[in-house]
This record gives sequence, C-alpha cells and structure tokens, in this order.
Amino acid sequence: MALPSRFAPSTQLDALRTLLGDFSERDPGFQEQFEKSLEILRQLALPELGQRLASATGPKALRLRILQAVLVFDWPEWDVHLMHMLQPEADLELFDEGCAALGALCTRRAMEGLQRLKELRRDPERQEILDRELLRYTLNFAFEDHLAWLLEGAGNPVMAHMGARALAGFDGSEHLGDLMLAFQTGDALARHLILQVLAFHRDPDAEVLLLFLFREGQDDLADRRGLKGLLDQLEALSKTVQRGLLRANLEERFATRAPAALQALDLAVAERGPALALALDGLRAAARGPLEAYLIQAFALLAEGKLGSFQTQVKDLAARIPAHLAEDCAILDDIAALVAFKIMEGALPLEETLPLLEQAFHAGAGGEGLLIAYLRLVPADDRPRLERILAEPDRLRRIRCLEVLGSREEDRLVQCFLKAMDDPDVEVAHAAMHQLGKLPSALPVMMDLFRSGHLDRVRAAVQFFSENRTAAAAKPLQTFLASESPDELLVDAVHALGNLADPSTANSLLAQLHSGKPLLLQVALVEALTRLNTAQASLGLLKKSAELTLPSVLLLALKGSLAAFPGFEQPFPPDQVPVLEHLIERCCDSREGAGKWLTAAQCVQELYVFDQGLYDRLRERFNTFLSAMHHKPSWDRKSHNLALEILKKLARRAGSLSKLEDRERALEALIEGIPPAGALRFDGLLRLQETLSDPELVLSQACAQRLVAFLETGLQGDAGDFRELELLCDLAGLSGQPALIEPLREVYAHGASPGRRAFARKALLVLGLTDKEVDRRLPIKRILLLEPNAFFLKRMQSALEHSERTVVLAHGRKEAEAALLACAVDLVISESQDAEGDLVGWLERMWTQRRCRYVLASTANHDLPGLADKPWVIGRLYKPYPIEDLQQAIEG
Repeated sequence: MALPSRFAPSTQLDALRTLLGDFSERDPGFQEQFEKSLEILRQLALPELGQRLASATGPKALRLRILQAVLVFDWPEWDVHLMHMLQPEADLELFDEGCAALGALCTRRAMEGLQRLKELRRDPERQEILDRELLRYTLNFAFEDHLAWLLEGAGNPVMAHMGARALAGFDGSEHLGDLMLAFQTGDALARHLILQVLAFHRDPDAEVLLLFLFREGQDDLADRRGLKGLLDQLEALSKTVQRGLLRANLEERFATRAPAALQALDLAVAERGPALALALDGLRAAARGPLEAYLIQAFALLAEGKLGSFQTQVKDLAARIPAHLAEDCAILDDIAALVAFKIMEGALPLEETLPLLEQAFHAGAGGEGLLIAYLRLVPADDRPRLERILAEPDRLRRIRCLEVLGSREEDRLVQCFLKAMDDPDVEVAHAAMHQLGKLPSALPVMMDLFRSGHLDRVRAAVQFFSENRTAAAAKPLQTFLASESPDELLVDAVHALGNLADPSTANSLLAQLHSGKPLLLQVALVEALTRLNTAQASLGLLKKSAELTLPSVLLLALKGSLAAFPGFEQPFPPDQVPVLEHLIERCCDSREGAGKWLTAAQCVQELYVFDQGLYDRLRERFNTFLSAMHHKPSWDRKSHNLALEILKKLARRAGSLSKLEDRERALEALIEGIPPAGALRFDGLLRLQETLSDPELVLSQACAQRLVAFLETGLQGDAGDFRELELLCDLAGLSGQPALIEPLREVYAHGASPGRRAFARKALLVLGLTDKEVDRRLPIKRILLLEPNAFFLKRMQSALEHSERTVVLAHGRKEAEAALLACAVDLVISESQDAEGDLVGWLERMWTQRRCRYVLASTANHDLPGLADKPWVIGRLYKPYPIEDLQQAIEG
C-alpha cells in the first residue's frame, strides 16, 4: 500500500541524501532535482556533498556531477572539501575536474590550494593539470587591465572569470577603491566576482568594505522596494493626486535635510519661473538612493507640465523594476553569504556582526541567501533570537525557517522545535514535528510528554509519533489504546499506529474494534488495520465484521478484508469465502448496509479468489440491483456505466477460472515439451510467450511455481544465444511473479554486455521495480577477504563480522578460489596483486563464473587500469584508509 502523502524526509538534507543515495546515470531527472536541492539548501549541503566527493568508493559519475555543480554554485566554502578530495585522488579524470572546479572559485585561497597540490602531487600528468589552472592566476598585466577583463561580466563570462582569477593574487589597500567603484558600475556577474575577490583580500579594510557594501545593499533594496510601491500607487491615481503624492514624499524625505531647497521648489512652482531648475538641483545634491532621485525627476516632469513623458516614465520603470529588485536581492544574498563565511572563519566577530544580519533578516531584506546565512549562525541556545524567528508573521517564512534550522541537525534545537509545535498554524506545527523527529533527543522528550497525563502534551506527542512514524512508539501506543482516555485522543493514537503500519499491532487494534466504540474510533481502527496490509489484519477484520453494525464501517471493513490479497499471485483464501460473502450481503442490504450496493461492488472488484461460483453469484446479485435501480430518479448514467464495468470485470475473472484447468494443463505440457537446448527450444519459448501474453491468463499457485522454476533455471544457465536470453527475460516479466525478481537482478548484475543488462532491466521494470530499485546494489551478506597481510586481514575481519554477515578469509588466490568454489559470495574485497602476480584477470574470471557478485579493491597500488569501468567493481580503497571507509563502501 502506498505511503500517506504527508510523509516526507524529516529535513531538506534528508531529501538530498535520498537523491544522492539513489543516484543513477540513467535518471534523466537527477540533474534538475539536484540543482533544485542545492538552490534550497545552499551552503548547508556542503558537508554532505564534501563527504560524497571525498569518498573514493562512491560512484564516479556522481562525483563528477558534484564537481560540475561547483561551477554553478561557486561558494568559497567548497575549497576545503575540494582539497580534501584532491590530495589523495587517484583517478586522473576526477583530479582534472576537481582542479578545474577549485580554480573556478576565483579566490586567493583556491589559488593557494592549487599551489599546495603542485607541491604534493609530483607526477607529470597532475603537474600539467595544475600548471594549466595556476596559469590562469598569473598576473601578466596591470591591475587595471585584469579589472577591465572582469568588468566584461555576463557579456564575456570567460574573460570575466579570467580577470577575477588574476585579481585574486593582488594585495594592497590601494586597490580597494578601484574594486569599490567597479562594484558600483559592473553587472550582476561582475559584482559577484568582485565580492569573491574581496572576501579573500588580505587587507583588513576589505572586511570593513564588505560590511559597508552589505549595509548599502540593504538600503538600496529597501529603496527599490519603496520605489515599486510608489509606482504602484501612481498608476492608480489622477494627475492632480499624483503631484500631491510626490510632493508629500519629498516633504517626508527632505524636510530636515534640505528645507531651503524644498521652499525654493515651492516658490519656483508657484511662480512658474526659471528658478525651478535651480531648486531641483538643490534637492538632487541632497538626494540618496534611487527612490529619492526618481521623486525629484518625476515631480519635475509634472511641474513642467510634461504629462506624457511622466506617464511613459512610470510605465517604463514599472516594467523594469522587478528585474532590478531581483538583481539587488541576489547581490545582497551574495554579500550575506560571504559575511556569514567570514564570521564562521573567525575573521569577523559573531557578537558584533550577527545583529547586522539579524536586522536585515527581520526587515525582510534579501532572499534565501540572507535567510540561510543568518539561520546558520544563530546559536542553538540563543532563545530570544530563536523565539523572534518563530514569531515571524508570514507562515510560509516560518516553515522555511524551520526547514533551515532542521537542516543544521543540532540536538540543542529540540526546545526550539517543541515551541514551534504550539504554532497556531497547523502546517507550521507539522513542519516543526518533522524537524524535531530528526534529532536524537526528540524521542525521550516526546515520551516524557506522552506519559505526562496532560492532555495537550499527550496529544502533541501522539501527533509527533504519527507524523514521524516513530517505530519505538508502537508498544506505548498499544497500551494507551486500552486506557480510559478521551475518544479524540484514542482516535489520534489509532491514526498514529496506522501510520506506523507495524504488523505486530494487528491484535491490539482488533481487540479495540467493536460496535460499542464511537463511529470515528471504529473508522480509525478499520483504516489502521487496512493499512497494515497483512493477511492477519485483513482476515481478523473480516472476522470482526460480524460484530459491526454501522453501514459506513461495514463498507470500510469489506475493503480492508481484501487489502492483503491484491491479485491471483496472492489470492483470497477460499475457506474464508462464506464469511466474505455474508459481509458483502450485509453491505448491500437496505437495512444493515443502507443499500450501498454500488460502493460494495467497487470494493468487490478488487477480489481475487479461486472460486468461479462466487464470481457468478456476485454478478447475478449485482445485476438484480442494477435492474431495480433503473427506474429510480437518483440513478444516473455515470453510475450505470460504473456498475457495468464492474460486472464485466467479474465476468472476465469467472471466465478465466472456468478455463483454468485446461489452460494449466496446456501450459504445463508446453513447458515440459521445451527441450533444454537446440533449435526447437527457441520455438517452444516463443509459444510460451504467446500463451503468457494473454491478458485473461490466471495461474494457480502450484502452476505459477512450476513456471517460476522453469524460468529461474533458464535465467541461471549460461544462455549463449542472445535471442534466447532476451526471450527468457521477457517471459519473466510477462509471468508477473515476484519470485523472479532476484534471478533477473542476478542477470542484470552479471550482464557481460549492455544488451543483456537491458533485457533484465526491461523485465524488472515490467515486474514493478523503479529505475532506482533496479540499479540499487543487492544486499551483501557473505564476504571473502583476499589479503596477504595477516594483520590487515584480521583488522578487516573484526570490523566486518556481525550476526547477519559471514566473512571468509584468504591469504592468496588458491585459498580464495577453493573457498569460492565451495560457496559463492556477494563481495570479494581483494588486493590487486598476490604472490603469483596481478589479480585482475583472476577476479574477472571469478565474477564471470558467478562465484561473486561484486569486487572491492583494497590496495596500496594507485595505478589500476585493469579495474577501470568494470561493472562489477563497486569501488577502490587505497591503503592506508580508515575502517569507516570500508564500512561505507560496503553499505553503499
């Protein structure tokens, strides 16, 4: 059964982890989802991305995608993670892409990182890559020339980045003024690059300038928003009122700063003389920002009677201002992110600088960048600031704040989320529950609330268990159901158990279900049992239906009784048919079931049972109802067509069952007649394909097992004929048997060519697996360690052995081969060489013979061309490495 729609990862960071964990090169939507996730999380994603980037055992294609993201999201914090990856990186392509990404940051620290790498990685290939990147930081021209390149901006982004890299190497306060002037005149890209240069400038005044630009950017954005509001007002007013509004705004802004200029303006307007230009010049000298400049210009046009020019200007500015606002907002976000970075680096004091970000945040300045910059820095124990954040008037903004705070995954934020759960807006409270559910301390806190006896606290705890599907709450909730608690709380507890969908709760739910309970509680109990989706719950619900009397509950019980039996592969038990038929009759009865026969028929169309007689009886019964309803005024064509479609379904199933024995005999004869090899085998498989393609085909469990055994044998054999393997995979998909998923995954994992893998993939998709599930690695339960070094061998063994995993040891290939011939394994962790030489060919032979599913290289040899791009190699670990890396590589 599908999970409820409200269920989601506890944090945005969990969503990113799920996306990265399910990565598939064939997933066309990955890149869009990945970039969207980074736009939401921004720098909060870096620890997770850095860990994936530095993992030598991670998918190479995924690591390349992360490196390419650096070019789009060029946050300066990347440099630490890139250096951590590049220092030990053995793959030359990844090293090349990583150096390009580091260089693209256009910061002094990136340049210094490349210089450090040049000292550490001395091989010729890497020296050539590093020389290429460092050349772009070379100061071949004067500062002014490189600044001119940077100011090319979006018109020539390649030249702009070249200029930014070169400027990263310049020192000295004499250049700060030039950078400031360039920032004011450059386009969005040029300003972004200047900020990158400025953030790593070694002059202390650069940090002062950065804070100045932040304040100025905040003022400009507020000014621009004020201008937009003014333009919106002007468009809706008459000419006379427009002039009065402009004059009032001038009075408000210049009455204290330039009273003489205002007085001169009024006189000049009254006299309509040449003094108007002089008065306007006096105001322009005192003007600050785009809003005041526009007020003066617009008032001048109205005072001079240029009404057409004024209206054109209003429309033109109104059309252009959204783009200007977006640019101002993006620049302020950029500056805020760099200020936060400098604070976290210790270059700016938190106590003095945080209030600056706080003021901008609560003023609504900037966008996501400023919001994340501020919320990354708010201390988890700063209750006044956190309470002010939770009091933000916009509910969507409160939800977003909770998401960002949750992505920090700090246990000390428990009290903050607890307080947010009391938010009057339900969506905000739900968001707080999600974030709280991620924190380790949350469960003990919520258990204490649950046991407190205080109704509001108990209700909050139950909602928390329900929202986060807290498995540990199953037993306490079952105990709670038997208590004398208010009915509304018991309903909430049942909903929580339904969300947990723990099969062990079936008996407790069934024990509470009877007609003496309130309607809402009965409905909740039946729905919870239905969601368990187990035979015990469905059949228990069927038995309990005899004690139920309310029509709406009876219909839900009928639906729940069939939930665990979704097809002829899992049919309804024939011995329970009499009880089921009695329940159907009660639902259709005009007194007990309020005559809801059509609703009952909709439930029954999901019935799969090997009982042709029952289908015939149901069709006859529903036909009778249908005939009786034709003359009633409430009957309509839509209901009529729905009933006919249900009757057709029941007729088709009855017809299929009437031919079941003949079809099964023919199918079994066909299977037995297919030879193990030769030309006639292919013809027999084609006839089997035609038989299984019949949409009305129904197989008993015994016949389905014989078909599975036949196809499983064929899939496990070495089908040399390319067409035969394609046909076997197609037959496995047509069979609809879940038991063939694992054999097909074996074919997919051991496909010697893309074509063979494609056949297995297609069949797995037909059987209901998603692309991500097909590509997911099979569970690793049995491991062979091939390691000549006895000490390292024991160290790996002690780290990998646990109750659900078997580890076999081998010091050389002969010992390993004997163990593999005795019993195949899921994974071989092997050195690249033993005493007899190179192991790559031997490992491939073991994989080809299906003695192992995967290989993990554990070696001191960084040059392993023979293991590159092999589908069965899941990673490479270069000694010495921490045991944690080994665990991570296996768990995938």
